[in-house]
Amino acid sequence: MSELSLNWKKLSSKISKKPSQTRPSLAKSKTQGRQNVMKTSRVSKALLINVNSHYSASSQSSPSSKDKSSLASRNASSIQKMLWTRDNNFKAQVDAEVIVNSPDDKRLEPGKYLAMDCEFVGIGKDGEHNALARVSIVNFFGHVIMDEYVRPKARVTDFRTSISGVAPWHLKDATPFDDVQKKVSALIKDRILVGHAIANDLECLQLSHPRRMLRDTVSCSEYRKVAGGRSPSLRKLMQHFFKINIQDGEHSSVEDARATMLLFRRAKDDIERNMERRN
Repeated sequence: MSELSLNWKKLSSKISKKPSQTRPSLAKSKTQGRQNVMKTSRVSKALLINVNSHYSASSQSSPSSKDKSSLASRNASSIQKMLWTRDNNFKAQVDAEVIVNSPDDKRLEPGKYLAMDCEFVGIGKDGEHNALARVSIVNFFGHVIMDEYVRPKARVTDFRTSISGVAPWHLKDATPFDDVQKKVSALIKDRILVGHAIANDLECLQLSHPRRMLRDTVSCSEYRKVAGGRSPSLRKLMQHFFKINIQDGEHSSVEDARATMLLFRRAKDDIERNMERRN
């Protein structure tokens, strides 16, 4: 036998001794595939349960409408709570949740008495002249009937933001003066208008109102005594009679209008008697 034949036999013998590396059967591949799919499905289902549980927990922890009302109640000011009472005895403050949850309450209507307060910006050289920039009107119970930013006719030279609370962006899309003037005029018609130095507000609005329909807390003799016979500030009166601080920093015409109504209601009988004597 030739040397080539011997080598071929040795090689064939080695090959036959190696274990066969056959491909897995089709049935086995399908079985493994189903097992992998089931395993993946179980993992996906577990993940889905975890995700759903997360969102379920989140939805349970998010505040309901009632919770939001309670939150609004806690944030309601002391002035709002006192004004919401029907009488003028402010010792027992009403839970402000009543305010939030009373859309059909008659106390949300304008009613007979309205309190108004305005914020001004400066126009002219060095901003020395007043121009109306915001007007707020509340009813007898402190509910906001109107609150509008006003675009002055003249160029604003001093926004007085640190006091007025009015910034340039407030007036960018503000209501034109003439439109606000008409709206206020229609609203206060045939109603008693309450204010603190109300003549200043009416002057800037370029409006008049019958004297018999005006109530000014500045003219109340009891309040003037607090200021030593001079015109008392709204801030001082609120601190003196109610121990409430207002106008800390930037003013809010809504808060000031409510404070004015609160002071009026406190001394309402005396103020009305003085008006009767004058008329």
